[in-house]
Amino acid sequence: MKVGLIEGFYGEDYSWLTRETLAQFMSQISLSFYIYAPKSAKHLRRDWRTRGPVSEMRQLMVFRDHCRKNKIEFGIGLSPYGLHDDWKADGRADLIQKLHWLKQLKLDWLAILFDDMPGSYPNLAQTQADILKVVTDQQIASRYLMCPTYYTDSPILDRLFGERPQNYLEALGQALDNAVDVFWTGPKVVSKDYPRGHLQSVQNRLGRPPFIWDNYPVNDGPRMAEFLHIEAPIRPAHNSKQVSGWAINPMNQGQLSQIPIYAASQSLLAGDSSSISAATSSAINACLPHPLAGCLVEDYKAFQTVGLSTFSADRKAAYISRYAEFDHPAATEIVRWLKGEYVVSADILTDT
Repeated sequence: MKVGLIEGFYGEDYSWLTRETLAQFMSQISLSFYIYAPKSAKHLRRDWRTRGPVSEMRQLMVFRDHCRKNKIEFGIGLSPYGLHDDWKADGRADLIQKLHWLKQLKLDWLAILFDDMPGSYPNLAQTQADILKVVTDQQIASRYLMCPTYYTDSPILDRLFGERPQNYLEALGQALDNAVDVFWTGPKVVSKDYPRGHLQSVQNRLGRPPFIWDNYPVNDGPRMAEFLHIEAPIRPAHNSKQVSGWAINPMNQGQLSQIPIYAASQSLLAGDSSSISAATSSAINACLPHPLAGCLVEDYKAFQTVGLSTFSADRKAAYISRYAEFDHPAATEIVRWLKGEYVVSADILTDT
């Protein structure tokens, strides 16, 4: 099973330097792929029918080469908003044109993402399978994934995007080419764990093992931005035997994201079964220099559970003073978070 990263969050973009640093780090801990799918990349989302900036294509090529230099496979996530509306008309031609534009990237992975868009279309599963057939026919990537409109059993998606069609997963699995992997976030949009019975149920309905989109440690919503998700997640090694792959969606704080990513890799790939506390401390010490690591071992539970707006002004100032002493990008991210510089408004969730 391959474990990697999908840059799929709302809010402030990573710098290209942050991405390059993450790719180098991923290589060191035996992760396999990096899928570029930031919510702010409008030419891959709302404005997907446009070619996109030439400057960004150049940067993507540079980053792709950096990934491959570090033995990390590179991919793109494309969210074709509105394609269901005109699939029988101009949509198919527009999609093929976009895919030809992406072909110059010589992708290892291409993910077609139908999340965060309405699901109240007739024959939704069949239409999405037809779209993926056109995508794979263009032969622009080595591996293909798709994210369903309903990517968890949680009823919150039905409230947001309309009631899901009956037997949607079963119909999708039957219509979709077996070579296409299907993203799944687990029992919830943000899942604490992935029970064996749940994963087996999804596999039975899809007719294939799910490819996990792990929404931890991501913290990109108005509520989640209140916290830094430093703590090691519960990802036992047996999970890897029931899925086709695992994509971790990181925090807005790229340097700090290395800590829970490291912990997840140790449990999924190396079989580490340490307690959450021990795994977190081990990951912090593996990813950060001393004495910065020691400070975060002491403070991460407060950052993880209390909430930024709950801190008193004095407590916040004390934390800022403590971490401002360190000349390290992780400390800089902590200080910026404490100052409220990573706040994500509700508006951004609908504008991108």
